[in-house]
Amino acid sequence: MPPPLRPKGEHREAPSDERPTLASVFAPPKRKVAPEAIKEDAVRRAVQQGCPTLDEDAIDYLANMAVSLVQDFNDAESLRQELEEGFLPMLEEYEISTEDAQSLCASVLQAAAPSDGPAAELGAVDEAEFLCYLPNLLLMYGGSPEPLLRGACLEIRRGHRYGVVGSNGSGKTTLMARIASKDISGLPEDLRVVLLRHEAILQGVRRSTKVRDYVQQRNVGEDAASEEDMENALQCMGFETEEQMGKAVLELSGGWQMRLALACAVARKANLLLLDEPTNHLDAEGVKWLVDFINKTCADDQGAAMIVSHDPDFLDLVCTDVVHFSPNSQKGKLAYYPGIFSAFKANQLNGDDAEAKRVLETEQESSLGLGPNDGNRMAFPIPERIGDTTAERKAAVVTLDKASFQYKGADNLVFEDISVELSMSSRVGIVGKNGSGKSTLLSMLAGRKQPTTVGGRTGRLWWHKDLRLAYIAQHSLVHLGNYVEKTPLEYMQIRFRRGFDEETPIVRGEKLLSKKEEDEMRSVGLRHGKRGKAVEALINRIELTDGKEKIKEKDREFMYEVKWKDLSPAENTFEPISRLKQLKALKLVEDLDSRIWAAWAGCPQRPLTDREVLQHLEPFGLDEDVVCHRRISVLSSGQKCKLALGAAFWTRPHVVCLDEPTNYLDTDTVELLKRAMRTFRGGFAVVSHNEKLIEEVCDEVWTVEDGRVKAERRRTK
Repeated sequence: MPPPLRPKGEHREAPSDERPTLASVFAPPKRKVAPEAIKEDAVRRAVQQGCPTLDEDAIDYLANMAVSLVQDFNDAESLRQELEEGFLPMLEEYEISTEDAQSLCASVLQAAAPSDGPAAELGAVDEAEFLCYLPNLLLMYGGSPEPLLRGACLEIRRGHRYGVVGSNGSGKTTLMARIASKDISGLPEDLRVVLLRHEAILQGVRRSTKVRDYVQQRNVGEDAASEEDMENALQCMGFETEEQMGKAVLELSGGWQMRLALACAVARKANLLLLDEPTNHLDAEGVKWLVDFINKTCADDQGAAMIVSHDPDFLDLVCTDVVHFSPNSQKGKLAYYPGIFSAFKANQLNGDDAEAKRVLETEQESSLGLGPNDGNRMAFPIPERIGDTTAERKAAVVTLDKASFQYKGADNLVFEDISVELSMSSRVGIVGKNGSGKSTLLSMLAGRKQPTTVGGRTGRLWWHKDLRLAYIAQHSLVHLGNYVEKTPLEYMQIRFRRGFDEETPIVRGEKLLSKKEEDEMRSVGLRHGKRGKAVEALINRIELTDGKEKIKEKDREFMYEVKWKDLSPAENTFEPISRLKQLKALKLVEDLDSRIWAAWAGCPQRPLTDREVLQHLEPFGLDEDVVCHRRISVLSSGQKCKLALGAAFWTRPHVVCLDEPTNYLDTDTVELLKRAMRTFRGGFAVVSHNEKLIEEVCDEVWTVEDGRVKAERRRTK
């Protein structure tokens, strides 16, 4: 029996030199363990260094087991397998973390079978030529018993730009993330890495985060740039005015957000850029700028880049080499080919278009995989008609009339005196340069931004009284980060628990309650509130007139769920409007009613039952297992996009405003999205840099340029 776990009272520090890990130690198959390497002292020392918190009895027991394993297996591959399958679970019984347990196994393996393969030849490599050279790389992932890489060589030459390709799930994104976090033993200390993925660029960014705030948040740590270096980098990227520095990051176009992140990287003198789908939010001009930046920055001996992209044309413009991640003929290896992607496709894939498409798949790897039912379908729910005749159905349901817009504190107008409209039959594509105002126009149509008063005149935004409109923002995935431990079912039930979409921002010119009104509510609450408490918020409402047909809105009766100030949610109560009037909470009633009306336009709310949510998300390619049992943290990026789309369509909208909907979607899912948009019974306006999407689904194109909008009819392909 193993001795019981008894941590010592005094913590014993491990030696200061870095321990090898399973990610950096690889024993080639059938390499014989040299007799001189099998030293009991070396193995025992490895165990002692790897278990600094255990008592001596436990360490002796584990050391004896390790020595026994080393003596029983005469080749390093068998020993590695036995350590992973037999020794790792034993370590976990002693409450040693998975990471430390893997590191300990690697140390034992290294002590028993010191590598004498390619790693020993590193001295023959011209180190000045390489930013990084790691032979015999073993890369584990997510607790899986099968490594992503085994015996691979990671080489990054100065001045080279590597396009990383490989089938979905092969590990491309994982490798980039591990390099970025320096979670691979043996990476050079002077390697300064920056990972640019649009989701990561916006991590921690709030609606109120300004450009200058973003720079301060990112410029921290030992390698923080000086103020002078940061200012120079920002100016080189085009951030030259105080107005730009005071602008909200989420109001920047995707191209300018990329420039901002690159400025932070340049200022900190990064010498390795890791770019994961960098063109997702860029228009043609933004892509051209990025191509020029990469080719100038990562050339000669200035630095290097590794790029994952689904776009073969982009890879052709930037890459000097192609790295094939775990090809069929070399499982677990990295195969390097000089030249652009087109040459790789012609020479290595024999020009096979299907295989080229497969190796360019870029959905983020999920530890649970996609499953056989994912990605095979997508259909938008059918909205009921607005109007009884064909003419009424084609009439405008959204009108923006003679509207102008200017950001607070800005000198110039984004738009001036523009007029556009949408109907349930609209198929509108909105195009223009990055920063021209495409997303601003879309958010104005969706009611997220209000027209600005210019010269004493304010334009008008009008919606049909029965309209339900959904808005899918460019950063719709960002807020999912707040719910990573929830299932999609739980997420939907939380997001719509108040009867409306809680992700919809409140567009309000002033605070709902004045200081005087708050004081009055507090005073009334002392006399009439529950336990002398005032009304803090109205959470939801339930209708008492369900089942009555054609009832007038003014005759509908509701009970409102009240959250009382300083009382727990368990003490919430349902109150009639008469009592809320007594408690001076009518403004809260009006606010809740108006938000629910905006979401449902007077139609009954959908029940948030498990069955209803499941039936709603299934047409978006999310089956019961994904919806009810998987946490959002383990979903692929494609599944997250489908969840964001499905959530936006919960109200069965008549018109949908989509801002860059193809970002993070692989080629197959983009095709599903196109089909769903073509067959949608409602109208839509879409901002997209994807020219094929615009060509294939839109019959009207609005070009945004110089504060004006030019509309053009065209045939879809």
